Amino acid sequence: MDNSEHPFLNPPWRRVVLVALCALWMATGFWADSPGWGTIALAFTGYAFWRFLYTYDSSKTGNDTDRSAIGADDV
Repeated sequence: MDNSEHPFLNPPWRRVVLVALCALWMATGFWADSPGWGTIALAFTGYAFWRFLYTYDSSKTGNDTDRSAIGADDV
């Protein structure tokens, strides 16, 4: 397992927020007239989109999504 398959990233909203933060960083870089940082953030955004949204396979994380298996029904 590499870092992009960490169970923390299993919920889709966390991956969307990660990509959105990269896109916000990119927009801020270009808005602040800093094309170097904007381009770097554009590369990060593209990679994050590709890795966390386009090709992400949540079955590789080994995270069991059955809440009864973790004792959630016992609470």
